[in-house]
Amino acid sequence: MLVIDRNLKIALFSVLCAIAGSWISHRYLWLRHHFTTAEEAYQAAQCQEAIANYQAVLNQGLIIDFHDWQLQAQVKQGECRDFQQLSSAPNSTTLLAYTNFVSRYPDSALVPFVREQNETLWQEADLANLAPIELCDRVNELETNRLIAQRDTNLPLFYKACGQSYTAAAQHSEAAAIYQRFLDNYNQHEKAEAVKAAWAESVVLEIKATDSVGCVREAVGWVRRLKLPL
Repeated sequence: MLVIDRNLKIALFSVLCAIAGSWISHRYLWLRHHFTTAEEAYQAAQCQEAIANYQAVLNQGLIIDFHDWQLQAQVKQGECRDFQQLSSAPNSTTLLAYTNFVSRYPDSALVPFVREQNETLWQEADLANLAPIELCDRVNELETNRLIAQRDTNLPLFYKACGQSYTAAAQHSEAAAIYQRFLDNYNQHEKAEAVKAAWAESVVLEIKATDSVGCVREAVGWVRRLKLPL
């Protein structure tokens, strides 16, 4: 009788293990399906589908997340939600949003899609409207994140537009600096002469604002080197 009870316990234990193993295997395959589906959608910037499948993974509440599926789902779901908020309107607000997205998620699979939208933005927008001070202050970030579309054509014009924005805001030092950047990199550009004149005007206005003798001497030296009229 003792042997029968022992064998029965072993059999019951084996059955329970088989059931548990089947349940775990089924759950793993279900989770893998949703995570893989989410990843494919995420890689294609199909964020609505990605978010839904990542949420299915998150809803499971894994005790042990061996593959970091839940962590990845949480991060990438956040990226997708921010991506969905991006506008396609051809204005500086959209460019600022693209800049913030790429800076926040530089390694995201969605960044190439943002850059693709950015190409369209630069084609449709009036460049002068893409250069408010808030973006001009972040020109290095725009260049690093490759968000100046058709760089050889648009970057010098962006510098010039920023100079005009700074001048309009009476930020003459910043205007002179961005004009100088134009001249350092594009001194053969068709707009170079106009930028030289704008640079000289910015320097003079900055001198008037600071009333510095040293600045006057430096400005005169630069004006002579650029062969501008005093």
